[in-house]
Amino acid sequence: MSLFTSTKEKLGNFSSLSKNSWRLIVIAFKKYPLLLIALVIVAAISSIIPFLQSGVIALIINSLVSATPDTDIFYFVVALVIISVFPDFLGNIYNFLDKTAWIQMMNTFELMFAKKQADLDIADLENPKFQDTIERVKENFYSMVNMLSSQFDLVRNIVGLTVASVILLTFSPIIFIVIFVSAIPGFWVEARYGSYGWGIWAAKSEERRRFSDLRFRFMHLPQLIELKIFQNATNFLRRMHMLLVNFEKEQIKNEWKRLAGNGISFVISIFSIGFAIFWAINQVSIGAIEVGTMTFVLYSITNFNNSFSAFLLTIANQFRHNLYVKDIFEVLDKKSTRSNREYSKINLEETPEIILKDISFSYPDSDEIILKDFSLTIRPNERLAIVGINGAGKTTLVKLLAGFYKPTKGKILINGVDLEDIDLVDWYSKLAILFQDYAVYNFLVKEGIALGDSGRPENIEQVKKAAEASDSDVFIRQWKKQYEQMIGKEFTEGVEPSKGQAQKLALARSFYRNPKILILDEPTASIDAEAEAKIFESLERMPKEQTIILISHRFSTVRNADRICVIEDGAVSELGSHEELLRNDKTYKRLFEKQARGYR
Repeated sequence: MSLFTSTKEKLGNFSSLSKNSWRLIVIAFKKYPLLLIALVIVAAISSIIPFLQSGVIALIINSLVSATPDTDIFYFVVALVIISVFPDFLGNIYNFLDKTAWIQMMNTFELMFAKKQADLDIADLENPKFQDTIERVKENFYSMVNMLSSQFDLVRNIVGLTVASVILLTFSPIIFIVIFVSAIPGFWVEARYGSYGWGIWAAKSEERRRFSDLRFRFMHLPQLIELKIFQNATNFLRRMHMLLVNFEKEQIKNEWKRLAGNGISFVISIFSIGFAIFWAINQVSIGAIEVGTMTFVLYSITNFNNSFSAFLLTIANQFRHNLYVKDIFEVLDKKSTRSNREYSKINLEETPEIILKDISFSYPDSDEIILKDFSLTIRPNERLAIVGINGAGKTTLVKLLAGFYKPTKGKILINGVDLEDIDLVDWYSKLAILFQDYAVYNFLVKEGIALGDSGRPENIEQVKKAAEASDSDVFIRQWKKQYEQMIGKEFTEGVEPSKGQAQKLALARSFYRNPKILILDEPTASIDAEAEAKIFESLERMPKEQTIILISHRFSTVRNADRICVIEDGAVSELGSHEELLRNDKTYKRLFEKQARGYR
């Protein structure tokens, strides 16, 4: 049974290798057909040159040792000189073409991978198992280009192998069989231990992520500063060392086995070539072939051995590359759950009504219920605040509204249409969300703010209004180049905004978008009280034809909302205005008065 399973698995690996190799060739040929054709031609010609060279040498030797030297020996010498320098010329051309193809295809695959990640569902990107695959892809993305590049090595190997096989079979089928069999152990060693090394790497994906997280602490200044202050650098280095040692121990053991296997295959190869050489010498001694012909046969044996070994090793390397390429194609082939569907068209010219109807939700592969029988109607153009303790489900609610996840139970209705039946492209065109983990763009200030709506031409006046509304203009005007200022210390004359400044810039980006629905998840968590007051004054002045959903822990910032929704244990526990909730004398009043005492 195990033999059958092993054979079936090998056949499956070979099928996968063939399929992925062909896919790579098709992608490359569609993109750069002339380049690929040129590579194939140069690779084929370069593999024939050694045989032409050894053939001319054989003719010269036969002419010299014969009783009547061939009068054409001069032409043989001229041909030998030309053929001898030709490989360098072809090699330079091949290296140029190969390097050009490597660069262009690497760029092509990088863009394909980036586009695919942009198209995938957030739920998939947050899935730990799929993240393992993505991390393997990031670590070994070059394998895709290396596997494509090795296709041209295969062309050289196959052409060289074919020519050498014809020559050896013509002179002695026995020698052909001996040389053929002696090259097989090298292939087995590479196939066996190359794939085993990958298996270790894949099995340790969580450890690799942990190591990357530890390394991240040493590569980013704020993290490194905290390591120094809390004297944790030695602790983290020790953890990194333990992970590396445990990870590398098995790999080094594997490499020792590979070295031993290659040593055995090397000894077998020596004996087979020795046998072939003695056979050729014996053929000369009995007058079956001439000395020059013997030289040609010996060259052919060497070329066959080299071509066959290179062919098998290239195949083995391709098997190893394919183990990573399979992961890459797994990502590229991943389909969005919302792709290839017919969507309902809704009128989003006006601010829609949003109804969350009996929503329950648990994250994939988790039994924890985050939201349970959650129902809420968000009226058009209202200012709704959502409050609750950490872990109550506030951010999860935002992710559901954004369409990142489907509710486990219940529906989200937009003007009566299920959100699942609405094209997210249409939905996002009317939506802006500022999450707690906001992005910082290393662009010019005006460009970074204008990214809030890159679908229309950049409007500097609107950029400045958005900056004023978010209280960003205060520090922007203090920067040397103001709205032309580059963000990011790693760039020429760039500045590094503080965390509060970065949050204000992110808020400005949301204001610039001027969406129908604006969702702000802790938008002033890193901002001082005075700036926070200015920002909420700006929110009050926002267009009335706009729904604003504000999530905050600061009760002082939500008191002016039209309604306040209190979430407890994943459900709505209270809903009403600030004054109404104070009269209820429940959780909201208790938390509000507790914060108020803190301020007093």
